[in-house]
Amino acid sequence: MLHLLLTEMAIHIASYLPLQSLYQASLVSREWHSLIADNEQTLYRNAAILHRFVLHADLEAESSSQTSDKKRDWKQLCLCRRRLEIEKGWRGKAPSTTKELTATGEYVLRIKVDENEGFVITTHHSGGLYVTDINTDRVLWAETTHVPGYVHCEYDRGYIVFNRHNNSKEVWRLARRFQHSDIPDNSRPNGSMITASHEAARRYPSSTGRGHFRPWALIQMPEHTSNFRLSYPTLILASKNNAYVWDVPTSRLVETISNIQGGDQHGSLGCLNYVDVNDKYAFVCGSLQLRIFRRNGGGLVYKLTKKMLPRTQWDVLQESNNVACLSSLFQPQQLHEALHRSKSKSSASSFKAAHVSSSGKDLVALTASGNFIWIPGFERLINREATLSEIAVVLNFSPFPDNSQDISIYLALGELNEKAAIATRKGIYIINLDPEISKCTAEAPSRPGASVCRVMKYDNSLYLSLITCLQMSDTGIFFNWHPFLEQSRLSRFHIPRPDWFTSNPSMTRQTLYRNAAILHRFVLHADLERESSCHMPDKKQIDWTQFCRRQLEIERGWRGKGRSTAKELTAAGKFVVQMIVDEHEGFVITTSYNGGLYVTDINTDRVLWADASHVPGYVLWAYDHGYLVRNRHNNSALKEVWRLARDFQDADIPDNSKKPDDYMIAASHEAARCYPSSTGHGHFRPWALLRLPEGNWVFHISYPTLIAVTQNNAYLWDVPTSRRVQTIVNIQARNQDGPPGEFNSVDVNDKYVFLCGFHQLRIFARDGGALVYHLTTKMLPRTRWDVLPASSNVACSSSLFQPQQLHAKVHAHRSVLKAVRVSSSGNDMVVITVSGNIVWILGFERLIHGKASLRETAIILNFNPFSDYSRDMSIYLALGGSNEKAAIAT
Repeated sequence: MLHLLLTEMAIHIASYLPLQSLYQASLVSREWHSLIADNEQTLYRNAAILHRFVLHADLEAESSSQTSDKKRDWKQLCLCRRRLEIEKGWRGKAPSTTKELTATGEYVLRIKVDENEGFVITTHHSGGLYVTDINTDRVLWAETTHVPGYVHCEYDRGYIVFNRHNNSKEVWRLARRFQHSDIPDNSRPNGSMITASHEAARRYPSSTGRGHFRPWALIQMPEHTSNFRLSYPTLILASKNNAYVWDVPTSRLVETISNIQGGDQHGSLGCLNYVDVNDKYAFVCGSLQLRIFRRNGGGLVYKLTKKMLPRTQWDVLQESNNVACLSSLFQPQQLHEALHRSKSKSSASSFKAAHVSSSGKDLVALTASGNFIWIPGFERLINREATLSEIAVVLNFSPFPDNSQDISIYLALGELNEKAAIATRKGIYIINLDPEISKCTAEAPSRPGASVCRVMKYDNSLYLSLITCLQMSDTGIFFNWHPFLEQSRLSRFHIPRPDWFTSNPSMTRQTLYRNAAILHRFVLHADLERESSCHMPDKKQIDWTQFCRRQLEIERGWRGKGRSTAKELTAAGKFVVQMIVDEHEGFVITTSYNGGLYVTDINTDRVLWADASHVPGYVLWAYDHGYLVRNRHNNSALKEVWRLARDFQDADIPDNSKKPDDYMIAASHEAARCYPSSTGHGHFRPWALLRLPEGNWVFHISYPTLIAVTQNNAYLWDVPTSRRVQTIVNIQARNQDGPPGEFNSVDVNDKYVFLCGFHQLRIFARDGGALVYHLTTKMLPRTRWDVLPASSNVACSSSLFQPQQLHAKVHAHRSVLKAVRVSSSGNDMVVITVSGNIVWILGFERLIHGKASLRETAIILNFNPFSDYSRDMSIYLALGGSNEKAAIAT
């Protein structure tokens, strides 16, 4: 009997009882009741440690900081009973809830959670870092101007680390733990960090400083690094061939691991996807191998390839009728043991991510094809005490494989209880890893010692594919949902009601709706600033309430849910070859096959201005923000620049050798004589004559930059000043995929140059002119969305736009590229192929920085579903001004 043993031995045995059984054991006899009641604190404390509800190291840290755990009521307050409900919730056997945090803003890229502090940290595609209270959904602190877009951040124990575009890493620390005397002398923050900190503190004043951060250090990297991970106190960063280990509190480089790409009999590491670290090992996850390096001078101690995985795997199958708790969002799944063929080298999937558990004992990895690998006690592999097939458990989330498309998106590991969460294109899943946890529910663990639940209500494959971050805390999971689609942004439309709303309601309504118009990109903020600088105050001229309502109707119209009309403009003449629209000015510009350039009023269908004799037929030209650039008919190396007469000041004409010549001035006088106007609406005047070093035919203007491409060079000009600002040479250089072919489309923004050839799309950095990314049709995912007519799907009878069906299908045909356009926000890129594919790449900078693969970011619509390749399908591509829409003609 238990009570007959020594007290210490009886307590030790009772600590292994399932939690529900402790109370039942106390009812067995008076002696057992007395034993358990007299040692209740010790028993429940030991049970909490045994089941890893708390880490023993954390309790030792509390003890060293003179925080005695005797003050805790281990039975009531903490952990055991509350933890039991949480554990049941993770398994779908207790209620769970969902909550949307809207204060974090739009376009969330990365998420970090600190439940102890009660806040969540987010970075964004468009820039900025926000710290938001989890309970009140209120921004505690934010840095909106200093943190650039597409920034990856890491957080642990009060330290934030995020990258800058110059490859250095900024370290910020929680203000409540900040001491100036502790700032490391060797990597002090620079002036821009300090200025940003003061500005953020001014905008978000707080007496307690909760959620506030202050700059701690600026770490300079020895070379360009693409992946990094913070596991307090260690930061690991990896370049192409080396890994660097830093101590964050002291900002010291403590170790360098060289030659992480070194080849062996199993091949190379492959493309670097993820890194992790603990106090003994560094984990480097490549596309072809997962490698483990020993810390403190040790070398490579273990490597894992897909060929080494056990062939016996556990297929995760949906169990539609298995609802353990009606108020739970987690649905238990079936696990079916199956034998899978080992894949050939050509079809083997790549590793996507790897994490080591907080205890340092277990290792998990995720492959792109949906294999989740759990290796409990992975050090046994390093010490050769066990084989991979003996200890590894492989869960297969793609039991019916579709080799055309990777399904894995993100992997997250829980903090304490060895749980994991993964996001795939088929759903979000919770994996309970530790077989000992089953003792909490007094159930024997079933093979394979893990259970899987699917998160219900989040099963839209398109929204799932757009997840950029998934985090798992002790009591919840956090992820971004439909971050790009405008319809979803409108449905989340939220206007906070400030305290001063009643004092000036009309001005408040104007301000709020104006901000809403900018948020939903009904207008561009840069356009409003430009109007303001031209003394055109937009608040007085626009009723923003009516403007937003009208824009919502326009959005419905674009989707075929509202009225639309057609109108023919006849004054533009016949044989139109090219046109550009300026709705802000209210005119359309056209050129004709037989010559002439016409500016026609959209509303009245009346020619405002024309140059009928000076412009020859088939002339190439471009227009943006009031500037019109066109080829000189007898010399393609000459570019004429014309500017809207209303914006024209003779004093502003560039004072250099690029002034307009007599030929342009004579044509201007003739056009003004033929089309007199007191206001000059739609009139143009000559601005400059640019002389390129060599002739060209492909050029494009994206204000204020003009890009002109010759056979082997690209020239960038600042149009207002008529200065050449950059030359990118050797753009036709061969790489591993060959030459790009003849360039047929170009584009430019403030950071990148886009050159579209028949065989490759190449992206060059504006800063330095280096090639940073290239795209070929062979790299495109084979799974595409066929666009099929839906004859009965008429959402609005008075609409000219008919919604189409989208059907996923695998295609093998490879085409050539035709055109490229970058969105006005600079976030997205659109490419069309000759055979009728439109490729929309969301957040293309993630490809450049190695943060995502093309399969994760690209959406491909196929307008040639019946594969008629006897002739080219695509004719023209156009991209919308502000609302991220595209139109194609086929």
